[in-house]
Amino acid sequence: MLFEREKMLAVMETMLGSLESDEVTVTRCRQVLTLWITGLDALARERNSSELLPRVHPHSSGQTDQLLSGDIRPLQ
Repeated sequence: MLFEREKMLAVMETMLGSLESDEVTVTRCRQVLTLWITGLDALARERNSSELLPRVHPHSSGQTDQLLSGDIRPLQ
C-alpha cells in the first residue's frame, strides 16, 4: 500500500490532532507538512515512480506493518 497524498494528509491530521502544543505551532506544522507531502506526491506522479513515496510492504501480515521510507532526496 502506497501512502499517496490523501493518505499522508490523513495521517498528518491524526498526528497533529494528538499534539499538545499551541495552535500557532500546530498550524505552522500543518503548513510545512502539507507542502512537503504535496510536493513529494507531485514529484512521484511527474516521474511516474512510486519509489519516492512511503509504503507498507506488500507481504505484511496485517497484524503489524513495517513502513518503508520513500526516497526524499529529490526534495532536499
